[in-house]
Amino acid sequence: MKNNFVEVIDDFLTKSYYECLRASIFDPSFPWFYNENSTHSDGNLHYINDSPAYASFGFTHTFVSGSKSTNSELTNLVLPLIFQIKDYLNASEVLRVRMDMTLYNPDKRMHPPHVDSYDDHYSAIYYLNESNGSTVIFNEKISNTIDNNLTIKETIEPKPNRLVVFDGSYIHTGYSPSNNNCRVLINSNFAP
Repeated sequence: MKNNFVEVIDDFLTKSYYECLRASIFDPSFPWFYNENSTHSDGNLHYINDSPAYASFGFTHTFVSGSKSTNSELTNLVLPLIFQIKDYLNASEVLRVRMDMTLYNPDKRMHPPHVDSYDDHYSAIYYLNESNGSTVIFNEKISNTIDNNLTIKETIEPKPNRLVVFDGSYIHTGYSPSNNNCRVLINSNFAP
């Protein structure tokens, strides 16, 4: 398994495929589902280096869960992206794929730091739009509890057609956008 890495790749998909994907997802009829706690944190208010981290409500749409495709009629639209990421990582299996949309918040709130799984995995974030809702990856890795004194390894600004892949054991988080209506991304996890 590849360890201790964070990679940012711009223009990951071809222009035509990216534009098709974006148009489909930003279509008013796209089926979003409200999620009260999209980072699966414990729901408590945490402080990271004296900054509050709030539960991250938003909207989601799951394409793959537990390595099985859901009944989403749109799964086939994202599979070429997912297989391309899987091949890029030389991963053995797709574990989870879902869309996340967090909404404008004038306070640009930080969401709770978390890991997507406690098992060995790779994480990938593919951005569909530009926003100032940054992703933060910390130097610290998974443990039974998340310490409030985390140090920043890398901060990534969402940019259309940008992919971030990293060792899934890194604790990470995101921010709600304060200059944009929403922050839309595809979050996926892969077995090494």
